[in-house]
Amino acid sequence: MEHWQSTGFSATKETDNLYYRIVDTTEPLLDFNDKFSAVDLDDEEYDATDFDQDMSAIGEWLEQRFELEDSLIRLIADSLAHPPGA
Repeated sequence: MEHWQSTGFSATKETDNLYYRIVDTTEPLLDFNDKFSAVDLDDEEYDATDFDQDMSAIGEWLEQRFELEDSLIRLIADSLAHPPGA
């Protein structure tokens, strides 16, 4: 984004919205990492059901993030076809 803006392009409401929606997906992904990074899978207290549910949620968050990133990349790529001042 910084390089794109440094070449004279400026963000639009649409690019800003996509970017901030991408940022919003970061916290759940980090929470998952924090929750399971110290889990001992051999511990009798460990409940695999939680892990399965959380993995499903992570899959949904990642799918959403990838779609948003693809949309943002498409917007930026399309804007490159029409440089500022052209």
